[in-house]
Amino acid sequence: MTTIILIGLLGTVVLAVLTAVSLALLHAFTRYHFEDSGIRVTLLSFTLWYCRWTEIRSVQVVSGWQILRPSLTFRLGTKVFGPGVQISRRYWGAILTPSDPEEFAREVRQRAMLH
Repeated sequence: MTTIILIGLLGTVVLAVLTAVSLALLHAFTRYHFEDSGIRVTLLSFTLWYCRWTEIRSVQVVSGWQILRPSLTFRLGTKVFGPGVQISRRYWGAILTPSDPEEFAREVRQRAMLH
C-alpha cells in the first residue's frame, strides 16, 4: 500500500515538473509579432496563428479564470494562470499571454482601429 502511495506522489511530482519545464520552454520560444498587415504568433520560426488587423472584431483583457473557460479560441499563451488578451475574429480567436496584457491589448486595438 505504501509503495502505491509513493508511486502516485512521485508521478504527481514528475507531472508538475514536466508542466513547469514545458511552460518555461513555451515562454522562451513563443513570440508575438506586430506586422504591417496583422499579428503573428510563432514558436521558434513556425507560425502558430496569424490574424490580419482587418479581421479583428474585439480585443479584451481576460483574467486567469476566464482563460480556462471553454470557448472557440486557440490558447497560445505561455502561462496557465494570470491575465491574458483575447483576440476575437469572425470564427476563431486566440488567447495570448504577453508580459503586459494591458499595453498589448491597447496596441492591438490601435493597430486594428478598434476604439
